[in-house]
Amino acid sequence: MTDFNDYNTYAMLFPYLNVSTFFRYLMILFLIVVLLQLMKQMAYLDDWAVLERGHIDALSGTVEDLEASTLRLPLTGGAKVCMVFVSWFDACIETLLH
Repeated sequence: MTDFNDYNTYAMLFPYLNVSTFFRYLMILFLIVVLLQLMKQMAYLDDWAVLERGHIDALSGTVEDLEASTLRLPLTGGAKVCMVFVSWFDACIETLLH
C-alpha cells in the first residue's frame, strides 16, 4: 500500500521534480481548487442578494401598508387615541426599518 504522506512516494511518482518545484506545483494546484470553489459559491451569493432585495422590498411594502391602514382608522363615537401607544408603535416600525 502506498503512503501518500511520505515524500519518497511523491519522489517516485514525479522523479523529474525537485522538492521546491513539486511544492510550487502543489501550491498552484491548491490555489486553483480554492478559486474554483469560490467561483461556484459566487453564483449562490448573487442569488442570495437578489432574494434579499425582494424580501426587503416586501417587508417595506408591508410596513407602509400597515402604517397607512392604522392612520386611516376612523375615530367615531368619542374614541380617543392613546399617544403613548402611537409613539411606541412608531418606534417599533422605525426599528424594523433600520
